[in-house]
Amino acid sequence: MRNLKIFLSLVLCLLIGFKLILNAGDNLTGIDIIKKADAANKSKKGIVKKGVMELVNLESQQKETRKFIILSVATDEGEKSMFRFTDSSYAGTTFLSIKKGDKTLMYIYLKSIGVPRQVEGSDKEATFVDTDIANEEMSGGITEDYEYKRIEDKKIDDSDCYVVERYPKSKSSKYQKHIVFIDKNTLKTLIMKSYSKEGRLVKTIKQDKIKKVAENIYEPTEITVTDLEKKHSTILKISEIMEKEINQGYFSKERMGKKWVEE
Repeated sequence: MRNLKIFLSLVLCLLIGFKLILNAGDNLTGIDIIKKADAANKSKKGIVKKGVMELVNLESQQKETRKFIILSVATDEGEKSMFRFTDSSYAGTTFLSIKKGDKTLMYIYLKSIGVPRQVEGSDKEATFVDTDIANEEMSGGITEDYEYKRIEDKKIDDSDCYVVERYPKSKSSKYQKHIVFIDKNTLKTLIMKSYSKEGRLVKTIKQDKIKKVAENIYEPTEITVTDLEKKHSTILKISEIMEKEINQGYFSKERMGKKWVEE
């Protein structure tokens, strides 16, 4: 009996030790995970995406479509990205995001006005030209505007995910919190859930059909943003995606009205 107790104690110690080894390399905090994800899937050449946006009334199933193009590039200073509608009455409408360290600058250019406008303050949570996508979501999220807390990891379909809660620093935010599910393998956000001040789930963002574009670069080819209160969805279906050299002169607010070769 004494030998059995010793044996069981040794097995228990080994199991605990094995668990500690598994977790030793994963003492990441919430902000660590967010920064790790922000630094991943970046190209110093550039990424070009083209596709169709569908705006869907979930009650009537009425649908509107717009074509778009997205350019992005990673530099030593930070990440730059531009989104542009290329058809419909919104053709030429452009969104520019420039990340430098912990700061993010955002600008919107409307062809009818002819000059870019900086997105600041409460405008960050406003939606981008009649879509369900917030201006800050167009930029990929603004790290410095939130505090982060890691919670228990979860599995989404076949993907092991980090799960991070983020809380707005601004008391004027319309959200209580967001819960972000990040694929440990690709470091892409698979789902983000947004909760109202009252704690209701009011919005979801899902990134699906993720494909490998280049070495260590993964991108979703379908993104669905759903406003549960308005019962409305914005779906981005990306049909073309490639890594290629991009003219970095494009990423300037002074050139937001100029045409791109990639169009």
